[in-house]
Amino acid sequence: LKIHELSHEVSFTCEICKRVYKTKETFNTHLHLKICGQKQRKNQNEAQFTCDICGKKFCRKTSLRIHITFQHGNGKAYICDFCSKRFRYQSQLSTHIKKHTHVQNFSCAICNE
Repeated sequence: LKIHELSHEVSFTCEICKRVYKTKETFNTHLHLKICGQKQRKNQNEAQFTCDICGKKFCRKTSLRIHITFQHGNGKAYICDFCSKRFRYQSQLSTHIKKHTHVQNFSCAICNE
C-alpha cells in the first residue's frame, strides 16, 4: 500500500539518467553534484578527471569519486522507503521491498484501489 500511495506523490526525474527523486531537494543535489548534470555534458572539453574504468569524463574530482563508487564500486544508490536500507541495484531493492509489502488487505485512501 505504501508503494502504491507513493505513486500519487510528485516526483522529479533526471532527464539524463532517468533516476527518480521524491523531493526537489534531492533532485537538485543530484544535478548540483553533476553526476550526470547538464553542465558537465556541455563542458566536456573542460573535463579534467577521467574514470580509468569506463573513460567517462568529469569536471570535478568529487563527481568522479561518486561515479566510481556507485557505478563501479561498493556504493549503494537505491534506498528503501520503509527501512532506509541501501542497495546498489534497483532489482535488489525491488526484491527487498517485497518483504515489507507481503500484506495486501488495504486500500488506497486516494483512489480506493
